Amino acid sequence: NAEALQKAYLEAVARCLAFQFGDALLENDKVFYMSCEETNLTGEELLAVWAAVESDYPMFYWLENFANSEFTFDGVCLGVSYHTNSDYFTAEQRDYYNELVFDGIDSILSEVQNFTTDFQTIRYLYDTIIAGTDYAYDENNEPSDELKAHSILGYFEGRNVVCEGYAKTLQILFNALGIENCYVTGFAGEDH
Repeated sequence: NAEALQKAYLEAVARCLAFQFGDALLENDKVFYMSCEETNLTGEELLAVWAAVESDYPMFYWLENFANSEFTFDGVCLGVSYHTNSDYFTAEQRDYYNELVFDGIDSILSEVQNFTTDFQTIRYLYDTIIAGTDYAYDENNEPSDELKAHSILGYFEGRNVVCEGYAKTLQILFNALGIENCYVTGFAGEDH
């Protein structure tokens, strides 16, 4: 079902871009919905599409770290919805954060223009992000579950992120420079 998966992936990316740079005004946290019927995919496949989009596009800082599957009473998946939070409901909010991110990326990338190897660039970016960032904790001294801490905004807005925020910040910088990279997930402090 590779063709249907690829088509759904590209459609999801297009819808995310339209939301991020468009004038949509949300009244709740659901950004858009993809149905199993329209995509000819199962719910499991649609969740895999969501996971790929979430992992491949650190620029989608507004995308919540969960997708909701909707089911019929007899357990058949109807589709998957993409979510955000109230910080990003208006176009004005997204425009503000988009500008913050693009200005931040431009500022950091201007510092690596004279490096001659990818290794020098990667090392500089890694050291800069690590040294200039604090790990984000909540009021109970636990890793923050706030969306910004898990995205590039944690870095570009306040320099407070958890592991996911560090990785996504480096990912977007490497992507901007054309440096091949892969976002890898894992589990911290849990027995798996």
